[in-house]
Amino acid sequence: MQRLGGSGGAAQVRSQRVLYRISDPYLRFWFRYVAPFQSLIQLGKAEQVWQQEIAPSLDEFVARTSWQEVCLAHLWGLRAADRLPADVAQLGRWWDGHDEIDLVGLWKGYATVVGECKWRASPVGIDALAAGPRRARKCVSSGPSARSSRSLGC
Repeated sequence: MQRLGGSGGAAQVRSQRVLYRISDPYLRFWFRYVAPFQSLIQLGKAEQVWQQEIAPSLDEFVARTSWQEVCLAHLWGLRAADRLPADVAQLGRWWDGHDEIDLVGLWKGYATVVGECKWRASPVGIDALAAGPRRARKCVSSGPSARSSRSLGC
């Protein structure tokens, strides 16, 4: 579980709501789509569950809740297997208050891996592709300052 809101501690008012979320993206999928319809799935109605419950909202669910985490985990897996094309000591998101890059890998304070991570039902437009190199140059040119926790969320 991951705590998303509320002040916590002794100062927290009892009526204040705290928001938690399941931190594992695969378990989030299970509890959103499989657990509520497990009886129907066991009765052989998996196709019905897919058509009526999963397919209509899957793209939004994955894009909003999980895809960047899955991509980040995949990059760490590539790094562990020495299959990442550059040295990386940190992986996370980068932002400077205006632009954001979904995945940035740092080595000795310099960006060595830069990428966007998008899940959409339709192809990514040319405008999104054109913005990538501009954002990457901005991130790469920031050098060792990109190590700050404000700039890299890893």
